[in-house]
Amino acid sequence: MLSSPLLTQASEWLYSLNPTLSKVPPRADAVDEVCFLGPDGTIEGAVFCRDLLYSHATCVGSWLLPPEHHIVEGTVVTLLSLLILARAIPKLYQCMDVPNLHIRHPPGARAASLFCFSTMMYYKYAGYPSRMFYLVMPCNMQWALSVLQCFVVPESWTVAQYTLLQMRLTYIMSVIIAIVTPETDDCILFGEYAFYWFNHILLLVLPAAYVANGSVSCFPQSMSSTTKHTPISTWTFNTLWWQFSCAVFSVFY
Repeated sequence: MLSSPLLTQASEWLYSLNPTLSKVPPRADAVDEVCFLGPDGTIEGAVFCRDLLYSHATCVGSWLLPPEHHIVEGTVVTLLSLLILARAIPKLYQCMDVPNLHIRHPPGARAASLFCFSTMMYYKYAGYPSRMFYLVMPCNMQWALSVLQCFVVPESWTVAQYTLLQMRLTYIMSVIIAIVTPETDDCILFGEYAFYWFNHILLLVLPAAYVANGSVSCFPQSMSSTTKHTPISTWTFNTLWWQFSCAVFSVFY
């Protein structure tokens, strides 16, 4: 690990943001396991996992990696992601047939997005303390993207609308992972378990509906006679969108 006075100072500042976090992930089912350290980062005033709801104890965060690792990796990965974006964005724009981009919201898309995003916000607010942080989990952010697309970004901004749809298609794998390997131990509020499955299935259905109505596709557009852009292969098209979406994901997280 690289070391320098600046890195040490930065890591100390980062650690001071939340000194109650454990150095390693706590075991929720261990009787004497500490879930949160005291305010000064010691055992004094610590909160044991046995004193928390089990659903809360299973989701307690920890440093896992030292602050220095977070700083170095965060800096390097962010710079690499920005370089990828700088390379991918011009190429993606060149392969867009902007005059022929037509985004149409499927029937019920707005209502479903508003309902699921609002319900998700309620469950995070009504749950155990600090559960609001889980709003930034990938599937939850997909509902934020859907609300952004349906209610914030004007339909006349076809490039922005199309870009959001391509990102949602790329991120659909996170939805599949959440369905195949569900984590529902913290779904303890009324109707929350059923909502978990309902909203994740909708996260699969809605992007597919946009594909079905021709708003977006995994294949490059057929260029019109008025465009000066050069067609690209399907492989290159999907690789560029995958790079773009992953780089945005990396910078955000």
